[in-house]
Amino acid sequence: MAADEISVIGGIDTHTDLHQAAVIDSIGRHLATEQFETTPEGYQRLLDWLRSHGEVP
Repeated sequence: MAADEISVIGGIDTHTDLHQAAVIDSIGRHLATEQFETTPEGYQRLLDWLRSHGEVP
């Protein structure tokens, strides 16, 4: 991990049609919340979104 890149943690509340995801940094600050469809494309969007906030350990 680069010195200026933060480590992030994702949490996901799963549902039938949509998943609600949140991302926090390594000291617990809330960075963002978003919904994603439960499709292969939605799962990829979720992973890309999470990674856009920092390094996922």
